[in-house]
Amino acid sequence: MLAVMVAYGIGSILFGVVLGRLFFGDDLRNRDNPGGSGSFRQYGPAVGTVVAALDMAKGALALLIALRMGLAGWWPALAAAAVVVGHNWPVWFGFRGGGGLGPMVGAFAVLAPTALAWALAVGLAAAAVYRLSPLYRRFRIAALPGGAVVGVPFLIALTHLQGPLVAHRAAVLCGVAVGLRGLEMLNAGKRKEAVA
Repeated sequence: MLAVMVAYGIGSILFGVVLGRLFFGDDLRNRDNPGGSGSFRQYGPAVGTVVAALDMAKGALALLIALRMGLAGWWPALAAAAVVVGHNWPVWFGFRGGGGLGPMVGAFAVLAPTALAWALAVGLAAAAVYRLSPLYRRFRIAALPGGAVVGVPFLIALTHLQGPLVAHRAAVLCGVAVGLRGLEMLNAGKRKEAVA
């Protein structure tokens, strides 16, 4: 249980918000998603790359701590999910966070790197196709989350077929957290458009 709580705490550190306040004097969440892609759009490629790397690092760190503690069974999968949940609904930042893809990628870099590489390839290809399609203009969802709609289910299916079981459990739990946050952000965007 301690590893899950630590993972949630690590996930709750929003580097996009921290760097935005430190260097730009504003809260990125007022304009965009506080993850790597939002930081890239609002602050440029250098800051966006640093934020994405830090978000992935916190996912990897949470898993490494759980594995170093010798945890097995559901516990590493719960730690992976907890770091994503922390990023999505961070206790340190009023439960207003990012989409969870960065920490998920970091967790799977430790847990199932080969499956992650395939899922990233599929997700990035889907993001490119989506960005060029009429769907992009209709739904106005950023390309990376659009690609995740394909990449995350692919990761779940791949870990189901190839294992290990802990990776499949983590993929399902993280996929649910990313999906729920994605729906929440999509609904918030629709409400803003209705008001405007």
